[in-house]
Amino acid sequence: INGIEQVQELARQENQAFVAELGVRSFICVPIVCEGESLGVLAVDDAKREGELLQSDLTLIQGIAPVIGIAIRNAMRLANERDLSEQLRKATEHLERRVEERTAELSRAQEELEFLYDSVSHDLRTPLRVIYGYGDLLLEGYAEKLDETAKDYLKCMIKGGEQMEATLDRTLDFSEVNLRELKLRPVDLSALAAQVLLDLKITDRRRTVIAEIQESVVVTGDEALLRSVMENLLGNAWKYSATKASTCISFGMEDGVCYLSDNGEGFDMAQADRLFMPFQRLHDRKTFAGHGLGLAMVRRMIERLGGRIWATGKPGEGATFYFTVDSGANPRQAGDSPHPERSRRSVRPA
Repeated sequence: INGIEQVQELARQENQAFVAELGVRSFICVPIVCEGESLGVLAVDDAKREGELLQSDLTLIQGIAPVIGIAIRNAMRLANERDLSEQLRKATEHLERRVEERTAELSRAQEELEFLYDSVSHDLRTPLRVIYGYGDLLLEGYAEKLDETAKDYLKCMIKGGEQMEATLDRTLDFSEVNLRELKLRPVDLSALAAQVLLDLKITDRRRTVIAEIQESVVVTGDEALLRSVMENLLGNAWKYSATKASTCISFGMEDGVCYLSDNGEGFDMAQADRLFMPFQRLHDRKTFAGHGLGLAMVRRMIERLGGRIWATGKPGEGATFYFTVDSGANPRQAGDSPHPERSRRSVRPA
């Protein structure tokens, strides 16, 4: 624009006064565009210059405008990054505070839970023993004065007290799994399985047992926890196969996964989610005794060792339990055979 009067009528009144005060007679306006977005307008004038603005002036300004646009865009991005960085810093600080608060809450809850377990152990165990203890005394000292109905009542009371104390012990064992210190070392699960089975066969010498134990299944873990895992899983297999003509149990490892299968009562896969929950039973208590805590303890122990456990089964046709152990080292099988059927030993009653 080489004559301000050409656009004077288009300008606002306050802008006209401003331009007149500066003494502007001609100017160049070039849009500032970056990445297709309009960021503003670059206006250049020279009140002291005589004569009209030239095409070379326009070309120069048009070359400068994109550079200014890039500079503005970079400044805006930097400002946005600073804003985002500040927001991220505040969000991180807030999250850290929440984590600290939540950790403190969990620590308090854990301490309260431990106190509750201690209270349960001491406050319930003593009166419980008094109840069935006096039942024992009555049955032993006054048996000749009691009729058969009274004796049956006392026997039920004693049995109930003993069962409740056993359940209490199992509950306390369940609560202490996450509190114990782990002592990691190589553990031969095959040897543990063989020993547990020998102990179980002593409890029922008349039972026909066919056991297949893969040799040299070795994992890295806490021996006490792994022994308890094997005792619970084999104990379940033993218990739920008691109604069969013979008990068939197999244990081994394949592709880093341990398995233990039996030919017992099995279970409905629709109920699989309840299998490892505390105090959940999938079978009749009268037929198969128990507290409903064994498999829940097994899952907690396996998870404590960094692994996982799951199971498959079919009603009346047995079940198979699978588990992994990963306490800083993946489960490994000692020996050359990767297939359990190639390296087994059969254990049969003499």
